[in-house]
Amino acid sequence: MTAPTDAAPATEMLLFRASGELFALALRAAIEVVEMPALEAVPDMAEGMLGVFAIRGSYVPVFAPEVALGVSPASGHAAVLMLRRGARAVGIALEDVEDVIMVDASRLHHPHAAAAGRGVVVGVERRGGDLVGIVDADALVDACVARTGEPE
Repeated sequence: MTAPTDAAPATEMLLFRASGELFALALRAAIEVVEMPALEAVPDMAEGMLGVFAIRGSYVPVFAPEVALGVSPASGHAAVLMLRRGARAVGIALEDVEDVIMVDASRLHHPHAAAAGRGVVVGVERRGGDLVGIVDADALVDACVARTGEPE
């Protein structure tokens, strides 16, 4: 069943892989993607936070997104997708970044109930033989940060 939407134009989305599953989020939410840097642990890191890395004079916290996305833990991360959180950047560790795709909101299907309950995966699109979970970037960051108790 297709999710009800207003007649919205297609949106540019960044296609990425987490735990072998495909997801996409609005390209405009992304600051940049970097190869997985060496991460430094911080005192009292909570579950889900992998560490921090320095880039252009600032430290960026990096989080594992698997719990928020409703997928099994990743066997490894090759890239960090930097997203905005207010005036700060937050890193999301990914298996890979695949491509930029166009997604038509009118073609989205309802997501699996577990992922939808978190508000992170807001729809699913079929691309050839693959299913792509459409992610709300703000909800993903909020879900990752909330697991660590990091201040808003």
